[in-house]
Amino acid sequence: KWYDGHESIITCMSWHPCPDEEEGYELVTSSQDGTLRFWSIAGEPAGAGQCTLEVDEHCGEFVYQPGVPRRLYEGAILTAQYDPTGSFIATGCQDGRVRLYSAESTECLADWTGHSGAVRGAAWSTDGTLLASCSDDGTTRIWKTSNVTAL
Repeated sequence: KWYDGHESIITCMSWHPCPDEEEGYELVTSSQDGTLRFWSIAGEPAGAGQCTLEVDEHCGEFVYQPGVPRRLYEGAILTAQYDPTGSFIATGCQDGRVRLYSAESTECLADWTGHSGAVRGAAWSTDGTLLASCSDDGTTRIWKTSNVTAL
């Protein structure tokens, strides 16, 4: 199967850590177009796949880059990672923000600032209570997620 739908470079992908035996696997992808896309991975491995959901509420405005044919948005999502339980998705963005979404409702539950450069990486602690992010500003930040509740 192949899966397309993003309007720019896909920057990251993350498998849901707890696949559903009946529904199959779920994959989330992030892109410079400022969107998260959720994909249902099931069935025969042939033909085009289907995007089951798109989240674009923070994509922002298009950023023109002379001589670069790819689309880049202010809110480009450069990394996306499921937490160990599959309840949350953490994103790191071009605008320096780290956002936490409910994997169930896709509502943005937290919008953290602190980096002064693009956030290119994120990693969860094994128990899901801490999230580390790294940025073009040369810093790594640790965020407490224990006070965030999934909706």
